[in-house]
Amino acid sequence: MIHKNHAFLCMTLIALVCLCACSDEAARENFSSISSETDLSVPANGSSASPGSQQSSSADSSTETDLSAPADGSSASPGSQQPSSANPNVSIYISEYVEGSGSNSYIELYNPRDTAFPLSGWSLRQYNNGNAPTTLYTFNLAGNIPAYGVFIIRNNAATGWKGTADMSDSGNTMGFNGNDAMGLFNGNTRVDIVGVPGSSANIIQNMTLVRRPGKGPADVFSIDDWYQLASDTFTYLGAHDPVNGIEEPGTSSAGDLPISYPKGTAGSDVYISEYFNGENNDKYIEIYNNTDATVDLSAYRLLRIDADNSSGATNTANSYCVQLSGNLYAANVLVVINAGYNQARLPVIPELTTAAFGDSRRIDEPPTYPKGICHFGGNDPVYLIKDGLVIDAIGKTASTDIWGKDKVWVRNGGETHGNPIWDSDDWTGYDLELEPGDSDTYADGNGYFGGWHDPTW
Repeated sequence: MIHKNHAFLCMTLIALVCLCACSDEAARENFSSISSETDLSVPANGSSASPGSQQSSSADSSTETDLSAPADGSSASPGSQQPSSANPNVSIYISEYVEGSGSNSYIELYNPRDTAFPLSGWSLRQYNNGNAPTTLYTFNLAGNIPAYGVFIIRNNAATGWKGTADMSDSGNTMGFNGNDAMGLFNGNTRVDIVGVPGSSANIIQNMTLVRRPGKGPADVFSIDDWYQLASDTFTYLGAHDPVNGIEEPGTSSAGDLPISYPKGTAGSDVYISEYFNGENNDKYIEIYNNTDATVDLSAYRLLRIDADNSSGATNTANSYCVQLSGNLYAANVLVVINAGYNQARLPVIPELTTAAFGDSRRIDEPPTYPKGICHFGGNDPVYLIKDGLVIDAIGKTASTDIWGKDKVWVRNGGETHGNPIWDSDDWTGYDLELEPGDSDTYADGNGYFGGWHDPTW
């Protein structure tokens, strides 16, 4: 463990932790092209199925209900939205993806045509841990999708959704987790994809994705095409509206939150311990494990909300969310940092390991805005999320106050748990200034520069 200068203990800081925010207005946020950033900010852990996911050795499947639709395709499935015009050449596509707790995995397909669509020759294929699909991870489809209707495939062990699926898979294909991209194939041609083939990062784990209006099949995955909802959200399974979309996430269940992830309760033993917003790219977030055991970070995310400087409104396009991975040892920290930081000004950071496990670690994010958490301005809050719930926060929500610029905020001694609603009494802050005539040194020493946290001082 790396120890900060003892002088740091004297530097009390004040912070603003606001309510946890992750509205799929923002967490549809733009997890902005999270897929292209995974190799830098989300260490691959090579894990296979998430705990409780269905990954049996058998690859057989079974039809769960009558798969046939009216031969003339005259009736749309209940609740489906008929578009104002239909293009007979438009393909079917994945309209919803659910990667929930346990074995709650579902894929919903939508037929935008005005006639029933036969599924003979079509399949779902899983890129297990990013690897190319094999027959073991291929699920052959059968039956018809009604005109303007949906077709749902579930993991055979899934129990979360109370509707009736059209097919179920007792094999491996529907045992996907956040690093197993799912492709829709016509023969051997990939027509649509959810996730990033070739990547083993858990970028779509513990979430429900619903396709946005006007977005259809795409061979390259873009998170911007989807609403991102909290884990185990089954509300929209069974119908798809390609015209009007869904209710704005967060407007009902999340209440005062600007994002879709609802607030959890205070008391998390893994929490944000330090926020650093210094010169240029000298920006990081430190997370501390205040338990006596190693913590698997695969269920955790960091979310930065880009707040408009004039109005405080969420700027969806420039907000960002990353999936964490690897392990965090007891009484150690993880520092997520902008890779463009000045090593002379932050001399402790390079000593932290970039491995997926070990003593105090760091994750280097790309320095290109907005692809990362550590591109915050002075009024952009950051949230720590676990299993779809906000468990800790730093910064004011929807505020024009420049509370974080040229500041370091450290959690006070004795504040040993996270709080999804920011309480300034939990934190102490200090202005960051460079030494006069020395652009490589912050005034008042290096005592508070990430890589160490003492919850008792």
